Amino acid sequence: MKIFASLGLLTGLVLASTVALGGNFYCGQHIIKRGDSKARVAEKCGTPTSQSSDQWIYDRGRTKFSITLHFRADGTVNRIEETSASY
Repeated sequence: MKIFASLGLLTGLVLASTVALGGNFYCGQHIIKRGDSKARVAEKCGTPTSQSSDQWIYDRGRTKFSITLHFRADGTVNRIEETSASY
């Protein structure tokens, strides 16, 4: 029984390691939301910690989750995820 409880807890932690946000996140005092352009994100948040053509990652330090922004082909934010995993 303890094994099943441990597996359930582990599964919950893995699933919680990546959370899709409700379409917004605060970058300093600015709100970044789905539909924002790469130019607006860069203006408000600065250079991402890591980036590829379709996703930017902002590492917000040891006490906060990282934010991953996924972009559409037109350069607008499609999805915002909060993740505890390192990139």
